[in-house]
Amino acid sequence: MDSPPLPEWISKRVEVIGENIQKGALAFCLVIFTASSCGGDSALEATFPEVAILAEARSLRVEEMVAVKFVLSGPSVDFSANSITVRGGTVENFRKLSDTIYTAELVSMESFKSHIDLVVGENTFSDGAGNFNRTGAAISFPVDARPPLIYDPPPVQPLIYAPEKKYSYYSPRQGTINVAYADFVTPAMHGQLFPTSFLVQVQYANTLAHISREGAVKWTYPSAGHFVTADESNIFINGLQDNRRVDVLSHAGNLKFSMAFDLPVNYLRTEGNRLIVVYDTEAPVDIFSWDSDMGRGALQFSSVVVQYGRSARLQGNQLAIADTFGLRVIIQNVETATVEGSYPAWFPNDIAWRGDFIYVVEEHNDRIIAINALSGRQYVVMAPPTAWRWIPDLALGTEPLEYCGNDIPYPRSLSSDMCSGMSTLYAPNGLALRKDGMLVADTDNSRVVYIKNGQVVSALVGLNNPVQVVEVEDLP
Repeated sequence: MDSPPLPEWISKRVEVIGENIQKGALAFCLVIFTASSCGGDSALEATFPEVAILAEARSLRVEEMVAVKFVLSGPSVDFSANSITVRGGTVENFRKLSDTIYTAELVSMESFKSHIDLVVGENTFSDGAGNFNRTGAAISFPVDARPPLIYDPPPVQPLIYAPEKKYSYYSPRQGTINVAYADFVTPAMHGQLFPTSFLVQVQYANTLAHISREGAVKWTYPSAGHFVTADESNIFINGLQDNRRVDVLSHAGNLKFSMAFDLPVNYLRTEGNRLIVVYDTEAPVDIFSWDSDMGRGALQFSSVVVQYGRSARLQGNQLAIADTFGLRVIIQNVETATVEGSYPAWFPNDIAWRGDFIYVVEEHNDRIIAINALSGRQYVVMAPPTAWRWIPDLALGTEPLEYCGNDIPYPRSLSSDMCSGMSTLYAPNGLALRKDGMLVADTDNSRVVYIKNGQVVSALVGLNNPVQVVEVEDLP
């Protein structure tokens, strides 16, 4: 489709933008609309300033950015970010390049509606003589409804290390086998440095470990549970002897105090002044008040009953719950108690909000998925290089019998790193989202990996059942 014709005044000024812009390559040039008070006969008088908006033609995924130029017909004394209105996004880094040229970045916040609109309205800026613009300009971008972090099916990448064979793993139709508790062993680092230091709960070594970017073990702490979470002041883990107890540590790994619960705890985290507790049984998820100095307060909310849930995250009043043995992800409003969504998932483990999306570690489909909480649409974010795992609406329990290797004690899934290489996931449990990638506790591959641009770029291997990973800052 041809771009709209440029007004004469901007056609003469295109070269000053600093780029070789061809009229036919302009994405959406200005859509000029005339104020009703101007009458309906001829063009505007030259004394009234005008503006054109220039940008690349493309759809925008939520959190994506596109550069925008604003070209004025003459100098303005008050053109600013306040002259711009955006529906479905935000304007950032607004800058003046010259008396007539301004730039900004439009960042999408939309994952559901069809378009993002940027408008400079009528009478929103003026020239030195006090004349306000009698025309406005608008530009529209189609919405790409996919989540902000999503990858294409990766190629099979050869392993850069010897695969771990001595620890437990899931075997299709046989369940988890070869379970053996053992002392924590220092893991090995491969690939690039991790983008951050992190905590990893190593379940079958009864150990919480703090790992540096270089893969070095900074400290360990005994813990027998399935989870680790952290806020700005504390680290939360299960106690070693009793999973009805939660130990609260400093970021240096020292015990501060413990909390006792009536039921075994499978997951606990703080969200502001709230404490979320998920139990290792059939029970509701409880939310208590929380104070970093006083600790747990009164019970505020109990969810619907879930079966051995593995995690829960709160965004606003929406509580997302991984109902692990209920084979679903639930969204429940904590103000109204209304269940606002229920989505099938094959043994969901860790979950995380990212805008309108809930990222879900789908353990026994060996993948990360994302669910749009507004539309209910599901996307495959990262999975092994086997085609069926990239089907978004895969029916639960339809995994084929896929094995590799006859020279090992038990048949492993093709999701094993020894079968499908570096870019695979094998019964993952934990997830930590970053702006440009994700840390994954790739449990049955006995490793923690960092995934960027759809590839495993960092791997810490030799961990006996790593189940959860949390990004933390290094102490000075």
